[in-house]
Amino acid sequence: MKHPNKLRAARMFKGLSTAQVTSAIGLKNEKTLERWGNGDTLPSIVFAFKLCALYGVLSGDLYPELRKEIAKEMEPGIKQVKPKKRKITKP
Repeated sequence: MKHPNKLRAARMFKGLSTAQVTSAIGLKNEKTLERWGNGDTLPSIVFAFKLCALYGVLSGDLYPELRKEIAKEMEPGIKQVKPKKRKITKP
């Protein structure tokens, strides 16, 4: 399953090479970054946060299709959740 993303576009917008990104986020090789960019694999949560920090974006911006897919999948469950009403008091 491919994971469409905006990783390559975000990297190019920042004017960074794959070598620069690999070094900046602490990857051991560029192949991993290429697999993420091709949508072959997903980065771990730690590397996703590192990419977001480096590019100055949110994870949903890097993976908009995945964000939409997850939101749609969770929609029925979210509607069932009824938050408790709590009174907010000042400390």
